[in-house]
Amino acid sequence: MHYVKRTTASLLTLSLLVVGGFALSANQPADAKKSKKHHKHHQKNLMETLRSNPDLKTYAAWMSKSGASHYLNGKGTYTVFATSEQGYSKVPKERKEELTKDNKRLKDIMKYSMVKGNMHVADLADKRSLATVQGESLMVDSKNGADAVQVDGALLTQTDIKAANGTIHVIDFIVVPERGK
Repeated sequence: MHYVKRTTASLLTLSLLVVGGFALSANQPADAKKSKKHHKHHQKNLMETLRSNPDLKTYAAWMSKSGASHYLNGKGTYTVFATSEQGYSKVPKERKEELTKDNKRLKDIMKYSMVKGNMHVADLADKRSLATVQGESLMVDSKNGADAVQVDGALLTQTDIKAANGTIHVIDFIVVPERGK
């Protein structure tokens, strides 16, 4: 009798382990999908990506100061031509101060560096101009296809930085709309 109880208890334990194992393995794909979805949900938007890149800290600060950052934080997909720290260092201090004091002009400059839609460097190689959020067009010049792309004479020094709502290309100086020159 003792043997029967022990065998029954062992079989019951074994069946619980087997059934529990199937239940766990059945849940794994759903958990994996949930994990991938969760990871995708936390991809940084354009503004967060700009702020997290030390080479784009001035560009991110000017974008915030200008009030144009809502484009990059919100809905919509954009391509951003962000000036590097080295690009900002080429501008005289007095000129930078002048630009940051005139918020309307600063906003125009920042909106001029943004284009609606998600464009990778390969997409830019076939373009001649791009309509900006500001309203004017950036002129595009590419030599050797996507190897040497310029917008308004600024060279793309780093390309295809991905964000949840678009792409960032780093340029080597500030692009300014014609009306603002």
